[in-house]
Amino acid sequence: MIAHRTEQKSSAPSRAQRLARLGDLFYQNVRPYQKNNYLLDKNDYTYVFSTGYTQMRPIINGYFLLTLVQRQNFVDKVLKRCTGTSYPAINSKDLSRIKVLIPSTSVNFHSGILDKADMNRSDTNEAEKIGQLFQSLDKTITLHEEKQCQLEQLKKALLQKMFADETGYPVLRFKGFTEKWEQRKLEDLGEILTGSTPSTKHTEYYSKNGIPWVTPTDIKRNITFSTPRKLSALGESVGRIVPKNTLLITCIASIGKNTILGTKGSFNQQINGLIPRFDKYDLYFLFTQSNLWSQKMKHKAATGTMQIVNKKDFTNLNTLVPILSEQRHIGNMFEQLDHLITLHQHKIDNLKRLKRALLQKMFV
Repeated sequence: MIAHRTEQKSSAPSRAQRLARLGDLFYQNVRPYQKNNYLLDKNDYTYVFSTGYTQMRPIINGYFLLTLVQRQNFVDKVLKRCTGTSYPAINSKDLSRIKVLIPSTSVNFHSGILDKADMNRSDTNEAEKIGQLFQSLDKTITLHEEKQCQLEQLKKALLQKMFADETGYPVLRFKGFTEKWEQRKLEDLGEILTGSTPSTKHTEYYSKNGIPWVTPTDIKRNITFSTPRKLSALGESVGRIVPKNTLLITCIASIGKNTILGTKGSFNQQINGLIPRFDKYDLYFLFTQSNLWSQKMKHKAATGTMQIVNKKDFTNLNTLVPILSEQRHIGNMFEQLDHLITLHQHKIDNLKRLKRALLQKMFV
C-alpha cells in the first residue's frame, strides 16, 4: 500500500463502507491492466477501499489467488468483459462470473468470494504451497529492491558530500586529506572527441562481430562492452575509434547517460568521448563525477529548445579535482558501491525471470 487517507463513514460512498479484514484481496476494476491489486496484510479493521476496487475474501490461500489474478491471461479475460475505452472497467458481478482454475477443480468467483460449493477442501494444500512459494519470491524481490534503493540513496548523498563545492572543499573526506581541490576544465583532464556515424547506406561498415558502436540508447550499464550494432574493420577505417577505458558522455538529448567503454570501440555524434590522462586522473573518480557534469549540462541545455551541449561548451566545462591519491580513494569507494547496486539488480532480474517461468509452469 503506497498511501491512504482518513475518511468518515458519513462522507464515504455507500459502496466503499465495507471494512477490510486481514487477508482480503482487492482487485482493481478500473484500468485492470495496471495490475494494482492488493492483498491486505494489516490486522487492523479501520481500512476501506475505494469503489475502484472489488473486495474479495478468499477461502483458499490469498497469495495464490493474488498471483492468479495478476497473470496476464486472467487480465485479458477481464479486459474482454470491460466497458469503456479510456478507462475500461468491470463491475463486481461480471468479475464474479469469470472462471479460474485451482488445483483439481474449476471454480467461480461469487460476490467477490470463492464459492465454497465449488471447492474440494482436500485439494487446497497445493494452492497453499503455490501461494507460499510466490509470496516468498515476492518478499525476496522486494527485499533486494529495498536494499538497492537504500544503496542508491546512499550514493546520492555521498555524491553531494564527497565532491567539493564552490569553496573547493568537500563536506566529507577520507582521513589524511585536507588540500583544497583545484579547478580544471574538462579539456585539461584528457583528450576529447565527438563521435560519428559511418554511413548506414554502406552495410559493409557494420558487422555482427565487430567493435561496439555506442549510442545513448545502448548505455545501460556503468561499463559497456558490447552493443547491438558493431563496426566492421572497414567501418573502423571511417569511424572515430577510441581505446578501452574511454569515458563516454552523452551531450545531446539523453544528457546524463554516461558509461566507461570496456573495450576498444566507437560512438555516435550525440556522445563526447574523454580519454583521461591516467597519470593525473583516476578513471572511476571521473566517471562518478560525470554525474555532476551532466547536471551542469542539463541546466545549460535547458535554455534551448533541444537538450544539446556542443563540444566547445563541453570542453570548457569547469570541475574541481583533488590530488590523484584522494581521487583513487573516492573512485574505489564508488566503484564498490556501484558493484553492490549492480549485484542487487542482477538478483532482482534473476528472481523476476524465475517468477515468470514458474507462472507459466505452475498455473494452467
